[in-house]
Amino acid sequence: MILGGLYLFTHHAFILGLIIGVTGSAINTVIFESYLAKAKRPDTMHISTGNMWRYLVAIIACMIWYFNKSHVSIIGIIIGL
Repeated sequence: MILGGLYLFTHHAFILGLIIGVTGSAINTVIFESYLAKAKRPDTMHISTGNMWRYLVAIIACMIWYFNKSHVSIIGIIIGL
């Protein structure tokens, strides 16, 4: 919310990159925690951490930068992730 408010006032590409990176990081955390909760069950034979989904989130964040290079900073995305 703070980054969103800051972006409304400054419209800086770095801030928008941070917003995208932090959002991707939050999604990655939710994915990891859900797979961890599944792995903690006593009846679970296969343990997974959801790496493919987390890689996909990072790739999507980079694709957002690639198609919007003039509006989004890749450095902000990298720091946010």
